[in-house]
Amino acid sequence: MYSVIEYFDSTDVSNQWAKEMEDTTFLKIDKQFGESGKGAQIILPPYEGAKRKNSLRSELNLQVFEDTLNVEKYYQWFFNIPSDQRLDSVNMGRITMIAQIHSRPEKGKDWKHYRKNNPFNRPSVGLFYTQRDDGYYLLAYYGLNGKPDTKFEGQRWKKIVEQKIEPDYWHKINLNIKYAFDDTGYISYYLNDKAITEFNGKDYKVYGGNMHNSALNYFKFGLYRPWKNSTVQRIYFDNFISSFNPINDNI
Repeated sequence: MYSVIEYFDSTDVSNQWAKEMEDTTFLKIDKQFGESGKGAQIILPPYEGAKRKNSLRSELNLQVFEDTLNVEKYYQWFFNIPSDQRLDSVNMGRITMIAQIHSRPEKGKDWKHYRKNNPFNRPSVGLFYTQRDDGYYLLAYYGLNGKPDTKFEGQRWKKIVEQKIEPDYWHKINLNIKYAFDDTGYISYYLNDKAITEFNGKDYKVYGGNMHNSALNYFKFGLYRPWKNSTVQRIYFDNFISSFNPINDNI
């Protein structure tokens, strides 16, 4: 029934995942990081020098590639943001990506060709958190974001969720997406079993294209930011499921 289940109950992640981080020790699995049993801690350490490959990201990339045109997928996972961390004052209010669905090169093409020729410059699905003076917020962005000097340059992804959340608390995320180039595509989010995408008069889905090309998309989570910070960022993940069918908690 389920495509991927990851409970983080071993000493390392399964081979369903690739680590995109500067040092593999930035991922730790232990009971102290888990919602139930063991869980995963991912850190992004302080870095003030010149940008290096992966110096501003620590992510797990799902290597099960099955998200493609006209497919509907369901994702569920738990996350927890520890409160004993604080961004530099200049970075308060900036967003850090904690999950995304990313496009890939088409068959027969490599990443160099993809980066040069992909007319979009952001993933069409991005989930973020931010820290402000009054607390923590979860934000979601969705849609196609065209590069300048392409026929898509007028298209911009948009913020579809801004929800205050508690730190030091296990939040359950449910994401439902249908892949499409046009407005037959959609996405919806539930946080702790409550819809956080707005009701549109018919349902809680946000409609719009989300495919960059015909290649299989892939899911990734962790920490990514395009700016420097002098303190460590940490996040915990647990109990990840992806499915072609609605997810039943009683598995």
